[in-house]
Amino acid sequence: MNEPLINVLKKIQAHPITYLYDKSLTSLCYFIDGYTCKAREHNPYYSDSLSGKTITYGIEFEAFVFNYFSCTNFDAVKDWCFIIIERSDSDAAAFDKFLELFSKYVEGKVDDPNSKYVPLDNGESPSDDPLYTKLKKMCDLYYLYFRVKSILHIYHFIAGYTYRSLVLDPDYRDRFSGTGFGAFVHNHFRTDEINRKKEWVTVLLENSESEEEAFDIFFELLDEFMGAEKEKARST
Repeated sequence: MNEPLINVLKKIQAHPITYLYDKSLTSLCYFIDGYTCKAREHNPYYSDSLSGKTITYGIEFEAFVFNYFSCTNFDAVKDWCFIIIERSDSDAAAFDKFLELFSKYVEGKVDDPNSKYVPLDNGESPSDDPLYTKLKKMCDLYYLYFRVKSILHIYHFIAGYTYRSLVLDPDYRDRFSGTGFGAFVHNHFRTDEINRKKEWVTVLLENSESEEEAFDIFFELLDEFMGAEKEKARST
């Protein structure tokens, strides 16, 4: 199954808080990063931007944004996300502006018919978890991926990755919801029955002094959770 990125963005535009922790272009960018990361795990030639690139690194869309805002050479080192935010009154306003621009960009175009799910033999065994491996790299090199430690950046990357995983495989096991990592976080903090409906990211933020501290706690708990999952798999 292949769902064009523009269709996903329209769903997010209609109900942003269903998919994002907050309505902001920054959050949406990390959601898109996660979405395209998963897509490229299975098909290295995946494209949603019609230029042979993902939207995050799309040369055509970046040029479109540069031309729209009449950017100068000084702006050449900035990506499209930063340019839109810089020229908006707020991150929320930038969210709306991006969706407006991207709709104009793809108007009258369709996705590359070759951008379909193609399993990729990347040497991983069935027991490996690609998302966990990716998250560990992001933790070690957070300054390259996020510039700052932010639990919300991680949350939105996971949300996008999970969304694309479910597009590819409706039976995909989402470790971060239900009885998975979410329940593990609630149990760790001994959340009462009233608050157990809260998402794990909210629980982490409520039990941390900052987004940076919540980022560090997330990875500590994630390692514990994955360790417990491996032990459970060995005993079955």
